[in-house]
Amino acid sequence: MEGRQLRPIYDALELPDTKYAEEECEKLLRKHPNHYGAQSIKAFILARSGRPNEALLLGQSVLNTPSAMASAHVQQGLSLAFRALGRPREEIMVYTAALSFSPNDESLHTKVFKTAARNSMFKEQHHAAIQLTKLSKQQKYVWWLVVSLFLQ
Repeated sequence: MEGRQLRPIYDALELPDTKYAEEECEKLLRKHPNHYGAQSIKAFILARSGRPNEALLLGQSVLNTPSAMASAHVQQGLSLAFRALGRPREEIMVYTAALSFSPNDESLHTKVFKTAARNSMFKEQHHAAIQLTKLSKQQKYVWWLVVSLFLQ
């Protein structure tokens, strides 16, 4: 149901019409004021439309709501918002908060690793590689661990 509610906003973002996407967000938030998926996407829209302070405040308020991080839509929206704002620490915090709900989720650990690698955060990259190696004995994660140790 959440994906169906957010569909018009995603469609507006594909058109690069941020004004229309923001209107769709506002419409959804008027009906459901605590819709964290819409709030996270609105933070991304605000970041793209040149209002970084508003986007950061909204993103951090959603990030500080622990129950919101269980939703994949919230994770995606906040990740995009913090990436657009150039805030890699907060982007990693999104995924680590989500890991508290599902600590054995390989894809979340992978997202932490890739975000850390993209932003040259070698210590976080190494920690994520260790967690992935413990979680799954796939050879690629062992190599990620070796490379992250070398870069650190």
